[in-house]
Amino acid sequence: MSVKSETSSPPPGREYSFGAKTWNFFVVVLIFLLIGPPVGAVVFLAMIAVWIGKGSDPGSVASVFAFLTLYGLLFSWFIGGLPAVLTGLAFATWQTFVGPVRATIAAVAGIAAGLLLTLGAGDIAREIGDLPMFPLYLVTCFAATMVCWLLARSFVTAGART
Repeated sequence: MSVKSETSSPPPGREYSFGAKTWNFFVVVLIFLLIGPPVGAVVFLAMIAVWIGKGSDPGSVASVFAFLTLYGLLFSWFIGGLPAVLTGLAFATWQTFVGPVRATIAAVAGIAAGLLLTLGAGDIAREIGDLPMFPLYLVTCFAATMVCWLLARSFVTAGART
């Protein structure tokens, strides 16, 4: 008599219905759209607060971060929505037709999103005391992508989980 584990992964040859694939695709894109921009905004604003408050006490940096976050989160979807949707579409397509997205692929996708955002945004935010925006965009997109990947990796509709 064999006992099945409740946490076992689906069999490698299991076929998913079109509806299941469509639903999982939609959920992965939605995760990236809803979670990615605020996560990216928090990371971005934290780095800007540290830059603005350099040489200040931690309380001043925290105050700057709180003020920036109060207003920055409201605009996070306007700035990060398009990169989040595009990255989410790439992840959802991969997971639907290829299989699970591995951590290295997710990391490369996050860095690529940062590079594309840097190219697309240009020098929009260069007004903040000669702040180097390229590393900010890379770290922001990388962090947001990795958080969304961690949340979305359970929605795999092709192949077996690894």
